[in-house]
Amino acid sequence: MESDAEIRKLVGPKLIVLSLTYVFLLFLFLSFFLAPSAFSELKRSPEDPPLQVPASLLHFGDQVPSYALLVDKSEQRLHLYRQEADGPRLIKTFVCATGENTGGKKRRGDKRTPAGVYFFTRVIESQNLSSMYGIRAFPIDYPNFLDRIDFNKGDGIWLHGTDKPLTPNSTNGCIALDNRDVVELSQYIRLRQTPIIIEEKVSYTSLKELIEERDRLRGILLEWKRAWETKQLDHYMSFYSEEFRCRGMDWKGWRNYKDRLNHQYKTIEITIDSPIILKHNHNLISVFFQSYRSERFFNKGTKRLYFAPEGGDWKIIGEEWNVHRGGETAPPISESILVAFLSPKTAPPKLEAESSTATAKASEEKPDRDLSQKFPEIQAFLATWKQSWETKDLSRYMDCYSKAFRGQGKGWEQWREHKKNLNEQYRQIQVSVEEVKIEERGGQILVSFRQTYRSDGLKSIGQKNLILRQEENSWKIFRENFRRAKG
Repeated sequence: MESDAEIRKLVGPKLIVLSLTYVFLLFLFLSFFLAPSAFSELKRSPEDPPLQVPASLLHFGDQVPSYALLVDKSEQRLHLYRQEADGPRLIKTFVCATGENTGGKKRRGDKRTPAGVYFFTRVIESQNLSSMYGIRAFPIDYPNFLDRIDFNKGDGIWLHGTDKPLTPNSTNGCIALDNRDVVELSQYIRLRQTPIIIEEKVSYTSLKELIEERDRLRGILLEWKRAWETKQLDHYMSFYSEEFRCRGMDWKGWRNYKDRLNHQYKTIEITIDSPIILKHNHNLISVFFQSYRSERFFNKGTKRLYFAPEGGDWKIIGEEWNVHRGGETAPPISESILVAFLSPKTAPPKLEAESSTATAKASEEKPDRDLSQKFPEIQAFLATWKQSWETKDLSRYMDCYSKAFRGQGKGWEQWREHKKNLNEQYRQIQVSVEEVKIEERGGQILVSFRQTYRSDGLKSIGQKNLILRQEENSWKIFRENFRRAKG
């Protein structure tokens, strides 16, 4: 296609096609002239150290995609991970700043950042923030159950932007990032579902050991659920620590409560989604969506189980229940706010007297802007394009495209009709954009990213490339292509 050919010119050659004859000759050469040991050099040596992954990220969701944020206070870094079928995958690392003082938070005003597993509860926009918190803030649920039983005090811990350059260990206890990074991270955060794990120093383990521990916890949860459904009270209570506390009840009170319910209902049916399982120091947290059904009662919501080691096994020390499932995403930031916060802050140029008319005319000419100056506008444009696609605002969406647009063999009018039909076909559209790369090539802008598209009838993941041009001081999509990921 015409548009694919133009994009390939910008992206560069991706594949060298070898003739069958060349491949055959190469095979013969390798077979007859290279010793077998030469082939083994191409393989991973069994002496190589096993792949290391964060020990805290046992599993953080089967939704496509699912993300977790991991803060290393000792390194002043925030790592973004995506859950893959074979374990966590590092997507990107950001510079961050945490509390002035080291150690976990103990009381209000100690200028320490808490350590533990937390979830984002809401989003606060810039118009409701002091300028020191930058473009946006995400409060977390500190103190959680484990903090409360350890008598850790204080509140108001946020992940937020800033109005000044980041310096290490400079906050009152929050996690601060550059405004540009807060904008990028916003698309990965789902309220009450995306975890942020804060550690003094991240510890790592082998992928094999992580999977073994994850599967062990899954087995415990399965047996716990089965004992609950079959009303085997003694077996059910064996999963609980003698230090268990929930809703004002201790272990004995919880046993009596469950015994009454077992006699009250003839049948109990429990269903749970694939659980999130996260670890911090000597505790584990499992989070899942649960439904409970008996002949006279039904409810559903999010359950959190807190585990501690006891007698060589994991025991439940606390439970929490919330009727809300969560999963809301932060709304897109308006283009005007993005430009206001992300545009480079440069000093006004000094004016100098010029003696010649030619020099005066030259000073009036606008120099070409570099990519860093265009970046806020492109990022704002991309946010507008994504939002209008998800909200099915066809007029605003098509305004992002040049009248000279070509994509998938379609021109502007055909593309509009295609998108109109899809908007009518699907009730809901969700688009995730990650690993964005912006390059300037040949007077055009190439924007490439990993795109996840979800609707009530379709799910696709792959690489999208957009070629942007400026038309009348506005960015427009000139070419577009999408290549679905394999597998």
